[in-house]
Amino acid sequence: MSTILIRLFIIYFLTVFSFKLMGKRQVGELQLSELVCAIFISELATFPVGDKSTPLLYGITPILFLVSVEVIISYATTKWRTVKRAFDQTPDFLIVKGMLKPKALSNARITVEELLSELRQQGVGGPHEVEYALLEPNGKISVLKRDCADMDRALIIDGRVNVNALSIAGKTQAWLEHTVKKQGFKNISEVFLLTLSDSGQVYSVKKEE
Repeated sequence: MSTILIRLFIIYFLTVFSFKLMGKRQVGELQLSELVCAIFISELATFPVGDKSTPLLYGITPILFLVSVEVIISYATTKWRTVKRAFDQTPDFLIVKGMLKPKALSNARITVEELLSELRQQGVGGPHEVEYALLEPNGKISVLKRDCADMDRALIIDGRVNVNALSIAGKTQAWLEHTVKKQGFKNISEVFLLTLSDSGQVYSVKKEE
């Protein structure tokens, strides 16, 4: 029994440390790749605990390998857009200015009843009260009511232009470059984050040295 408890103690703290490295506090904050990694870790952790004949290293090594891969992927998604597209999801607009988007609902496998239920849980009577409803990458639905809706669109993230957001905002590359100069930057590569709200407010953050 003592052997099992010692193994459990080691695997428990290794698993907690692994999730801490992934930088998430709740399961609801996990991206798809992180959720898959979490499922594998939970499965791998049970083998050396329940079976004393299995060397402890057989559980530790794969867990550390998975976490290392996940950390590398997470870093790569912040640096290379092609990797981000492959592993990260983007928010989907389910409601825009009070109008439901049936195709977006269908693609997300969300029924109208489920969406209405989610709206009610967030204190919204119906789609007509919603300016924007978005399905976030973690599976949660964000709702911005019409009386307080002023959504920011990230036009520049870590020195890279978000072409899709720029198009939705109805702005051009020339406008963006001019705005960057007005915000006191020499070029786009110096900008860590630049957002534009529906009301036209620009918010910007410079990259740290």
